[in-house]
Amino acid sequence: MNLLSNYSMHEASYTECQKCPIGRYSTTRIFYRGVIPADILIVGEAPTDTDLVLSKPFSGPPGRLLTKITNEAFSGEEYDELALCMTYTILCAPCEPPSFKMRQPSENEIRNCSSRLQNFYDIVSPKHVVAVGRIAEKAVKRLRTANDANPPEYTLIPTLTSILNQGEQGTLDYKRAVSALQAINI
Repeated sequence: MNLLSNYSMHEASYTECQKCPIGRYSTTRIFYRGVIPADILIVGEAPTDTDLVLSKPFSGPPGRLLTKITNEAFSGEEYDELALCMTYTILCAPCEPPSFKMRQPSENEIRNCSSRLQNFYDIVSPKHVVAVGRIAEKAVKRLRTANDANPPEYTLIPTLTSILNQGEQGTLDYKRAVSALQAINI
């Protein structure tokens, strides 16, 4: 069975997931964007409003910022064939009625979606993982490589929203993110 068939079966098993209350209210699951298998798997915290509208992760201003960061970090001949894949720690947008206000995913939501993320990690088989923010880092630390119980090598970068919210002050975090990605050795 090829990787895409494995992923299609994987995705179908989570389309109706209701382990968390947010799964009962969510009409859209945001799975991934990019290439399978991938050299680098980028894991963010949770889908945003824009992701829900466009049905793909890292959309809107945060997605444009991530594209800018990765383009700057991975420019040059040595990166010409680099394959990237992006997903989130959870599939559903963390919000509930009546307000449906977006929030960070809870520890329970991350834990409930951890087997899905582990399965996806196994299918993508990346050489390196990038955690976008501390919440994503917690989820990445739970991942296990195929041959041992250790988490994969990963790099932590600041959340894209925090860089965007800092405006001109975010320049330092932006540079830190680019520098951290440039330091990845694959």
